[in-house]
Amino acid sequence: MAAEMLAKNEKEVYSEKEINDWMGLSNSERALLIGIRKHMRERTSLKGSKGWTSARVVDIAKYSGFEKRQAGRLIKSLEDKKVLTIIGKDKRGPLSRRGYAIQKQACCFSAT
Repeated sequence: MAAEMLAKNEKEVYSEKEINDWMGLSNSERALLIGIRKHMRERTSLKGSKGWTSARVVDIAKYSGFEKRQAGRLIKSLEDKKVLTIIGKDKRGPLSRRGYAIQKQACCFSAT
């Protein structure tokens, strides 16, 4: 039963190169996404679903080289653009662990 739940929550895992090519994101937003991507599960296991990472805002700030307040603002911006899916929203603050997944949205497609 747990395996089914984990499999249902799998998300696509985008490469860092692909994220670098996404349009409609600031350089800071892109750097934050790449920091999250580097710590993302690439396969489903008993500890979590593919395409997700569990982290605190302070962890994401460290992954991407930002101050925690700036990382918090960037996370909010990416959530508003629906590029970042966040679970565990009932927990707020830089020391609360939440789940993050990256979603490619229309704003990310390159103009070809």
